[in-house]
Amino acid sequence: MKTIYCDHNATTTLHNHVSDAMITLIKKNMPYNSSSIHKYGQEAKNIIEEARKYIKKSFGAISYNDNKNISVIFCATGTEANNLALKGKNWKEIIISSIEHSSVAKCRKDSIILNVDSDGIVNINQLEEILYNIYNNIEKNEKFLVSISLANGEIGIIQKIQTIAKLTHKYNGVIHTDASQAFGKIPVNFFDLGVDMMTISGHKFGGPIGSAALVLQNSISLYPIIDGGGQEMGMRSGTLNIISIHGLGVACSIINEINNNWSNVELQRNKLEDLFNIDKKNLLHKPINSEIKRLPNTISVRIPGIKSDVQVAYFDRYNICVSSGPACSSGTIKKTSSVYLSLGYENTASEEFIRISLGPGISNEDLYKINDVWQSLKNKYVK
Repeated sequence: MKTIYCDHNATTTLHNHVSDAMITLIKKNMPYNSSSIHKYGQEAKNIIEEARKYIKKSFGAISYNDNKNISVIFCATGTEANNLALKGKNWKEIIISSIEHSSVAKCRKDSIILNVDSDGIVNINQLEEILYNIYNNIEKNEKFLVSISLANGEIGIIQKIQTIAKLTHKYNGVIHTDASQAFGKIPVNFFDLGVDMMTISGHKFGGPIGSAALVLQNSISLYPIIDGGGQEMGMRSGTLNIISIHGLGVACSIINEINNNWSNVELQRNKLEDLFNIDKKNLLHKPINSEIKRLPNTISVRIPGIKSDVQVAYFDRYNICVSSGPACSSGTIKKTSSVYLSLGYENTASEEFIRISLGPGISNEDLYKINDVWQSLKNKYVK
């Protein structure tokens, strides 16, 4: 029986071009250590720098000045990149939203938490009030950070990062965005966003697991959180994973093709939501404001009376892979989602949502199968 994979916000499958390129490099079986000065070390360094070039180009670094003014620091995961951004400086204050990924939310216990509305959008008025108070009480040599994800992986909401960035800079703050869920699924231009730092993660858009990067303006100075040999301009010690970095570079070299593939998923997402909502019982979480943008592939839906883990297991019986929460917590004992609580749902309802994150190649036949399974489960409990 065919398996229908609908957990692309947890991890995507490798793009064929990426897997081919990685296999070709693996088959060379070369001792690639980019820290060495011998022939193989220099070949490894060239592979890394080529990947860095493609990554910069993929998010809008085209001109000489663009490339000169930014750095790409390779990390093993998006979690590591987020930790580097938040822990790599003694920020006077850190401001985050109430729906951030745990790799941001858990970095600092005293972070200032921004509320979101029922659609998941950050409260801009509250942000400005906080920024104003910090600006008027901070010393000149002190810096503060705002870290807001570009897109939320559970509900797919896309934040107004450009507005947040302008407001942050108005009060001399530094802004970081975790773009892991957005990059590769929608066009992302680092310079248009106006941010100072940005996290990307390869396995979220057809690249390999174990490949990520923190992109930052060279005007931002950080301290390493991993000490050792001083690789990556002294910012991230440890022998670099050449194979995964190469795969990330290849994925970024075809970013336009990847973005186009994901844009086509939106039509299928809308079809499936229409199928789910045919009885108008309002079990979908969708933005009330139609102008709010979402990731093209993400559906958030619940069945009252059925815990999300039970729903996931039911789908799995029919070879359909969905999720009961963010990838960082899936596979563990399910906790009430802070995202749905922040949106105003009660504890019970928050424990009933599942995430269906579609990917390129999802067919109409797949959609009907997903809907049939969901309706059969729902009809047992919803009258």
